[in-house]
Amino acid sequence: MKYFSMIKSYLEGGLSKEDRLGFEKELLKNEELQKKLDDEKIELNLKDLLFIEQARKEINFIEQELENKSLEKEDVPTIKTKSSSILSIFKRAAIFIGFLLVSAAFYANSKFDNHTLVQKFYFQPVNNEIRSESSKPLNIEIEQLVSEEKWAQAALFIEQQKSQDPAQKYLLAHCHFNSNNFKKARTIFEEISSKKNLLGQKAKYDLALVDLKSHENKKAFAILKTIKNQDNHIRNKEASDLLEQLNSGWRRLVF
Repeated sequence: MKYFSMIKSYLEGGLSKEDRLGFEKELLKNEELQKKLDDEKIELNLKDLLFIEQARKEINFIEQELENKSLEKEDVPTIKTKSSSILSIFKRAAIFIGFLLVSAAFYANSKFDNHTLVQKFYFQPVNNEIRSESSKPLNIEIEQLVSEEKWAQAALFIEQQKSQDPAQKYLLAHCHFNSNNFKKARTIFEEISSKKNLLGQKAKYDLALVDLKSHENKKAFAILKTIKNQDNHIRNKEASDLLEQLNSGWRRLVF
């Protein structure tokens, strides 16, 4: 129940780094928490729609008030009445702008935060892919754990094998990544990314995602820009699309 009470703060960006990482780790294995988070996001979107409708009404009211004032004769209302009416219009406009900014910030936080973007652009390794690139057979127990997304247990099994096979080490890095053990994941991805092959290209992209999850945004940007400038890179399009999302005007409202 502890994590359910943290959902609103998580969406609003109000959790500490430690609490945020703990929440995201729980999110990976708790389907009920995932559903509740999705429901909360839907509710926020509905609130956004209701706000937009209210905003339209406010705009129409302001336009109507301004039109009415322009039609009034100059000698009818007193100076005090005019000033009071104009002040009322400006107050409504200020409230409207304030609500607009708050709503936009909520929207940006729910759509463009690091966790959401990483989920959107993450490529989860599949057993067939690892098997085809590995020089050694993949343990059946490991395959089962990976297919069930039991990442921490899979990582333990792979580490016990002490395999130096790059494909299996790449799988190990993903197991650490999905267990929120970003330090170990980064170390392995960095090692593999130094290789000038297909696996090295994938690891380079994954390294940027590790940096985003760790909120090392400058490092992530640098890696993604490098990949974007390499037309033949296997993740060129994904890196370009992710950079576009990271540079979104909506995101700048919050991050």
